[in-house]
Amino acid sequence: LRQCFHSIQFECFQGTAIGTFTERKRFSGSILKQLEDAFYVISRYNRTRSEIKGLRRIDSMDYPVNVLREALTNAIVHRNYDRDISTNIRIFDNRAEIVSYGGLPPNTSIDTFLLGLSITRNKNLADIFYRLELIEAFGTGIPKMTEAYLERGKHIDFQTSPSGFIIVLPNLNYIDEKRILKLNDPVYF
Repeated sequence: LRQCFHSIQFECFQGTAIGTFTERKRFSGSILKQLEDAFYVISRYNRTRSEIKGLRRIDSMDYPVNVLREALTNAIVHRNYDRDISTNIRIFDNRAEIVSYGGLPPNTSIDTFLLGLSITRNKNLADIFYRLELIEAFGTGIPKMTEAYLERGKHIDFQTSPSGFIIVLPNLNYIDEKRILKLNDPVYF
């Protein structure tokens, strides 16, 4: 398999802002190897929270696995490969961000994809990923992703520019401890 000259960068930050790295990696080689390596490292940061309710234990992942998979494959299949700019994956305490080069195709908006339309930037790459059963190529990915978050009362944030696309996935288990401390501070009269 031909090597890809583009790469995926992974960064994990301490806290909720870009600042202190806790881990950094760069994935290179074939696109499929990059996909596997990136998904593996993202999965390491997809922790499970367990809560006891009555007699039952309820487990929930920080991020739905199918959403992480879809966001990562979309970033690879739909990025613009005409410049050597890395796809970036950033993990924070409260969110995961996947940033890829190449804005939306002309005459489209994020609403186009929320409707379930499939518009491919890299047809040959999409065909390969489809035959490998890594994507469905029916435009169902983004609607499924948003539905998975809406079921938990959260929203995915999609941001675009003419040359970039970012998807921000809230950590479903994140609890803002600073906010809780403020709410629980003693009140003096």
